[in-house]
Amino acid sequence: MKPSACWTCRLRHKKCDEALPICGACAALEIDCHYSLRKPQWMESKKRRLEAMARLKVQVKRSARRRRRIAQMRTIANGIDASQDFGTLDQFSDAFQDYRLSVSPPPEPMTLSRLTPANDGAAFVSVYMDYVFPILYPFYRPYITQGGRIWILSLAMKDTGFMSGIKSISALILRLIPAHVGPGQEACTSKTWGEIHSQASVALASMQRDLQRHREMSFKQCALAGKYDAAT
Repeated sequence: MKPSACWTCRLRHKKCDEALPICGACAALEIDCHYSLRKPQWMESKKRRLEAMARLKVQVKRSARRRRRIAQMRTIANGIDASQDFGTLDQFSDAFQDYRLSVSPPPEPMTLSRLTPANDGAAFVSVYMDYVFPILYPFYRPYITQGGRIWILSLAMKDTGFMSGIKSISALILRLIPAHVGPGQEACTSKTWGEIHSQASVALASMQRDLQRHREMSFKQCALAGKYDAAT
């Protein structure tokens, strides 16, 4: 190992390209890269080196999970972009004309009302719990003994504003990532936008009521505290 190599690569017994301020090996793994003229304290003894190596392993695993999440989000984003541009597919129509004639027509696609019925909040909650929530909070991983993410469903069934917020976000996701591309998509898109605006309005109205209620309660508490101070 070269004397100018970073201490992280020395600890891991890996080849260091000595790039500054972060070497290539550390940058690829997204871990701390240590350059210094003096040997760090965690390199002084075998015990400290083992402890430092354990911390590095945790960093490597955490960075790997983050990279996987980013890759998933990029895949979704690429799918959204692809679903919004179908003009380039026309050039393939002639090449697949014979194939389309040789196969039976596809079954009638599900409409938005079947996939996400307006009166069925559980459908929107399912979309939110399975697809939206893991992207918004990738590091939230509750233990199975804690019930997983079932608290979202429980809270949504009790709080109208929370349920409406979930519905509007889920409808937006279904708008950006359509379940079916083809005839009827425009009508489904229009219906989805209507659902987004409707549920967002309900959610905002519920939030305003909650804020007003908390404000009134705060005023009452302040008034009671003032009377108590005056009496004492």
